[in-house]
Amino acid sequence: VAQSPIEYLASYIPSTIMTPFSSGNIIGVVLLALCLGAILRRLRGEADQGRGAVHTLARIIERIYRWLVQMLGWIILAVPLAVFGVVAQVVGKAGIGVFAVLWVFLAAMLLGLAIHALVYYPLVAWLVGKKSPKIYLGQGADAIMTAVSCNSSLATVPVTLRCLDRMQVSPQSARLAACVGTNLNNDGITLYEAMAALFLAQALGFDLPLGNQLLIVAASMIAGAGVAGIPEAGMIVLPLVLSAAGLPTHVIVAAIPLILTVDWIIARARSGVNVLSDMLVAILLDVGRIAPATESMALQPQSEVTNPAEPQPS
Repeated sequence: VAQSPIEYLASYIPSTIMTPFSSGNIIGVVLLALCLGAILRRLRGEADQGRGAVHTLARIIERIYRWLVQMLGWIILAVPLAVFGVVAQVVGKAGIGVFAVLWVFLAAMLLGLAIHALVYYPLVAWLVGKKSPKIYLGQGADAIMTAVSCNSSLATVPVTLRCLDRMQVSPQSARLAACVGTNLNNDGITLYEAMAALFLAQALGFDLPLGNQLLIVAASMIAGAGVAGIPEAGMIVLPLVLSAAGLPTHVIVAAIPLILTVDWIIARARSGVNVLSDMLVAILLDVGRIAPATESMALQPQSEVTNPAEPQPS
């Protein structure tokens, strides 16, 4: 019996805590992590200065996170050898023609990022933020080029802040958007994850029902909001999105190296889009911050102010 999209999404809610880990349900693991993080944040805020069992548990989870990040760094060092082996195996079985379709994906991906960065962002900055495309793209060119060259929106934060200062954006809005946005505002990664999952599913002959497509959207948003602005961050979380698309594990293992052959080009475009997104958020925050202050000043009654330096008439 075909499941409705709601039933399909509900099937990913784990019945027990250990079920997602034993069954390899990545979406279930992510949901558990989100719930645990929200609970810890609430309890830690209610605790007396963060002391007690809640604070201890939070420190343990933070230490485990640092260990896992270190292990992930070691694994990434071995990725080139793994990619070489898998690509050689795929070419040996399917021939060099298997990479021809990747150029279609590369062109579509770069076109989508270009439309988002050069049409949508400047239009919103102009209509809402009152910053013309010449100011938005011209004053932000240094941050864009830095992000493209170093492939990291996190490393570009100092340059982004200088560009926002030249745009006359307030330091409060600039710091909030640039510093927090490197972790929570990654539009380039979100677009990449969704397009890569759909492309690989179609290229490998998998028919995605509506429920799987909704999961791709949700997983891409989670990936874009929960990954740091470091090089190759989008590739690190791509298996999560592919798993949400319903692709088997052995297919994901074979598909990732194929994407890696063109990912180094897309990754730099993603970083540029992420920086443009951070600057747009700063502009919009500044509009929302200035407008209420302007309105409150306009509503204040006009009163006569006497200059204290002038003598009062007797």
